[in-house]
Amino acid sequence: MTATFPHTYAVSLSNIQGKRAKVNYESSEKLDGGPPKEFDGINTDWSPEGFLVAGVVLCFLTTLKAIHKDQNLKLENLNIAGEGILDKTKEGLVFTDIKVIVSCATNDKAAAEKILHKAEQFCIISNALKIKPSLILELNDLS
Repeated sequence: MTATFPHTYAVSLSNIQGKRAKVNYESSEKLDGGPPKEFDGINTDWSPEGFLVAGVVLCFLTTLKAIHKDQNLKLENLNIAGEGILDKTKEGLVFTDIKVIVSCATNDKAAAEKILHKAEQFCIISNALKIKPSLILELNDLS
């Protein structure tokens, strides 16, 4: 059962040392966070930019799973990747594109495209962004 709205998601940073910190969310495992390697960060740390793209991709997946009720529609070997492009613009550094790349095998490409675009439409994180992520589908026939 879904919790009553509004929902609140609280995140905190602890053990702050320079530009790095532990990222804490409820009882989840703490993650090391800091700037990305492109801004002199450590490539093993989660960056805000990485979290943003991961948030879009994970939200797409959870939205898809929430709305995919047709047991006859197969989405096998489902893989979802994300790619965010950060660039200089007249407004400053901004994400100019975020791609959600979905690949899977399906028994009905038209129905799969429909449900995947519906997940794109209702993804809460994507809808909160200034730019609209683009959905790239790589659907193969089930054999």
